[in-house]
Amino acid sequence: MKQFTFAKAGMPAMALAFIMAAALAGCPLESDPEPQTPGEPVPDTIRYDGIGPYLSAKPANTAASPYTVKVAPVNIRENGVMGAINQGAGGRYVIVDLSACSATDNTITGVWETPGVNDMNVIKDNQYIVGVILPDSLTAIGSSAFEKCIRLTAVTIPAGLISIGTDAFYRCSGLTSVDIPAGLISIRANAFSGCSGLTSVTIPAGLISITYGAFSGCAGLTSVTFDGSISPAHFSASGNFPGDLRAKYLTGGPGTYTRPNDGGTWMKQ
Repeated sequence: MKQFTFAKAGMPAMALAFIMAAALAGCPLESDPEPQTPGEPVPDTIRYDGIGPYLSAKPANTAASPYTVKVAPVNIRENGVMGAINQGAGGRYVIVDLSACSATDNTITGVWETPGVNDMNVIKDNQYIVGVILPDSLTAIGSSAFEKCIRLTAVTIPAGLISIGTDAFYRCSGLTSVDIPAGLISIRANAFSGCSGLTSVTIPAGLISITYGAFSGCAGLTSVTFDGSISPAHFSASGNFPGDLRAKYLTGGPGTYTRPNDGGTWMKQ
């Protein structure tokens, strides 16, 4: 028989009886929720370091039927947070919802936060993340933030974003579309280089700078719309888009330019 000791005397008889009955039956006295089992709905939020255990308990899935994981509020620029998300989102295809999170300087980046700490703040080389929802507060996607996430097909970019950094989506070959917000002013070097699945993109009127190689290697790109004017000095001549698009744009100005699916010359519509 188990022994029970109570700190206070005079506990009501009914309460004492309930506790005794629960303990003898092996029932928990706390009201903690039961662990999720395969097939149950995704909880509202999951701690960044609990994504791996949560997903590993789920049945295997396909990229066409991803799970959605909403990360509990955390500063995603803290060392190890993005690395833990990157590691946890493995083995199961998943959409990572970061909308409840924050970021130092409102920037998500793959640049080292601490000397000697490599790739601790980057979702990189991940083959299972198929979608990302970014925080509304974000103003910049920094260098290599999602580099080589080959099955990333969709990214929800916040309206307040003003900069997409170097190699941000480098070789994200599964990316088929990207909704660039109207307030974006800069696309840095190789930001979308190697995104061979990208078929169309709209460059907003407020954009003032496209650096070298921004859309190089985007072999599937067949439609590009320029809503405004970019000066030649801020539109790099070094392999920005496939083919002769830069030259055609600098001559033809704002508008939509298309080319055949098999490549070839760009034409203004």
